[in-house]
Formats: sequence, C-alpha cells, structure tokens
Amino acid sequence: MKELTAAGIGVHVLHADPVTMDDEMQLWRSGVLNTTTSKGLSYAVFFHNCSTFGLRGNTEHRNLDSSQFVLHSDCAGENYIQFYSWNSKTFQGGLDQRRMYC
Repeated sequence: MKELTAAGIGVHVLHADPVTMDDEMQLWRSGVLNTTTSKGLSYAVFFHNCSTFGLRGNTEHRNLDSSQFVLHSDCAGENYIQFYSWNSKTFQGGLDQRRMYC
C-alpha cells in the first residue's frame, strides 16, 4: 500500500467540478433553465435546490417538506429562511447524530 501511494497510484480523488457562474448563465441562455415552460422551471428549481441547499439526488428533492424551512429574522430585522436537512449522504439517521440535548 505504501509503495502504491508513493508511486501516485490511488491518490487522485475523483470529484465533480463545481458549476461556475458562466456555466449557470449558459444554462439560462440556452433555455435549459427557464421560467416559461414547466420542464425548464422544474430544471431551474432542481438546480437552485442543489446549489442552495446542497441536495444531491432526486430522492432528497422528493422528500422535501415545508417543515424543513423556517422563517427567522436577525437582530437588524432582516428576514431569512433557515433550512433543516433531514438526511444527507453522511447522515445515517442514528440517535447519536441527532445532537438533541435536554
């Protein structure tokens, strides 16, 4: 294992490249994301949820519930929405991970 690592085998982590602002603008310009068709709007909402809330697959999108979004205001009176994720790739759903304190 040490020899393979020293030779550079298996040390490159595969990851997806982030979507740049130019990439997003191209999606809007090409019409893939749009607000005039049901399909384009669906794609736009899916893209927005992925980039804003870190949702990954369609199951996470399907399982969204209004109770996961709570409207708050800060000390300056500005409103913001807090998102509470129920599950994620690293959340296994155990009691240890709930972080509930009495």
